[in-house]
Amino acid sequence: MDFKPALVNDKGMEVHAIEGFANGSFALKTVANGRTFIKLFDAQGKEVCADITAIIARNRYVEFCRGAVLGERTCLFLQKGDADDYYAAWVEHDKWYESGVNDVYIFANDWFETSAYGIKILHSADGTEMAHDFKQAKVFNLGYALCMTDADVAGNKWELFTLSGKRIRKVSRVAGFVGDGNMLVYGKASNILSLRDFAGKELPTKPIACFENFANGCFVLTFTDGLSRMYLPNGKPLSVEVKDATLLPDGCFVQYEGTLITGVYGPNGILDRRTIYSFEKVSHYYLFSGEFYNGHLFDSAGQKIGEDYVLLKSADNFALFGHNGELQLFNQYGCVFTAKETLK
Repeated sequence: MDFKPALVNDKGMEVHAIEGFANGSFALKTVANGRTFIKLFDAQGKEVCADITAIIARNRYVEFCRGAVLGERTCLFLQKGDADDYYAAWVEHDKWYESGVNDVYIFANDWFETSAYGIKILHSADGTEMAHDFKQAKVFNLGYALCMTDADVAGNKWELFTLSGKRIRKVSRVAGFVGDGNMLVYGKASNILSLRDFAGKELPTKPIACFENFANGCFVLTFTDGLSRMYLPNGKPLSVEVKDATLLPDGCFVQYEGTLITGVYGPNGILDRRTIYSFEKVSHYYLFSGEFYNGHLFDSAGQKIGEDYVLLKSADNFALFGHNGELQLFNQYGCVFTAKETLK
């Protein structure tokens, strides 16, 4: 999320950009006295590698533009150079060393992927290298999947592994992954999808036309008959089947008649007492507004967080809200950063 003009927190720090990661950690790109500073935070909003802004390396002064927290005491800083290359530096136990890494991606379970000289490397949460030189990686609580070649006409071909690195099997015709390692697989002679778990067992559903992933790991399947249903990350149904409705992160759904909202229902299909005129869903959260109230914020467990929230920006599992004169950044664990509502 980029900000023009910048956000300003209660200490007068200007924030020009926020980069969030799937595990809830995030980096702030800040400016002070004309210099760029990268400040790193863990998933609970605690600052990590505080006051580390630049180093002398290769006989030149380095100012970083990106950063990430990897594990408890390891941070990675990236500085863009010529021809879109990145110079990287690691700080581990307060010691610096250089690297050829030019990109980083962090998974929800703290595993991470780095790229160096065009080669991708998958690491477990403690930094152990688990895979080398692949096209794509997906990491789940049950294991991980690697795509070794470019996608073909019938869908990507993947190899599945346990978290310890033991190879399980190969799968093909994969349209996508949903929840905790579940796969949507094309039929051999059709574009109709079926749902299989990480072990390869087909899960009972009607023929599937398309799907939607939610940031909390739940997912929605839309069937060829036009009905939709939300599922938990383990592939078990969370909601009843719905039509002409929008499913929310907790499995509740908003029902329509044409373009008019007719009601809110629980995951079991029972009418909810909340009466709404409008709503927004984002990341792990959703907002309801009605005739006499505005911006009631709920999380993915259906718990009410507060009132008078306004959604300003969102990216993946992060959402920025305005609330009572503050800007509040939320990840999947709640509010992790605040700034003044007045932009500089």
